[in-house]
Amino acid sequence: SGAAAKLRPQERLRGLELKLHNELVELRAKVAQMSSVAPYMVFSSLTLVEMAVRRPTLRSSLLATTGVSSRKLRTYAPAFAKRIAAFAERHGLEKDLAGASTDAFDPSPNKLRRPGYGDLASLAFRPKLLPPAA
Repeated sequence: SGAAAKLRPQERLRGLELKLHNELVELRAKVAQMSSVAPYMVFSSLTLVEMAVRRPTLRSSLLATTGVSSRKLRTYAPAFAKRIAAFAERHGLEKDLAGASTDAFDPSPNKLRRPGYGDLASLAFRPKLLPPAA
């Protein structure tokens, strides 16, 4: 379990979640290039992990996703929602999983935990993964 705790969040994804995450990473690179911004400015890696797990396609689901502001919802989210919906359709997966495997998804020790998520914290954000407090 010591080695597992050292994995980055995206390295803990498996199966179709990992496949979707990889598609979202590729999409982010294309969108970033077209927008002349760094990929992390489109959506962070943590946001893509959450998207791969929760598969948000509805406006409300996207806004409930860590790192999706109203500006990013208008600017970038439509392409991601379309990709997620197509992926879910192709693989017979449910979309917009509100409580799917996230609880305290926000890795910042200075922010309150976001309510209504499952246990992605145990998947990705254990306290030892956080940087030391300044």
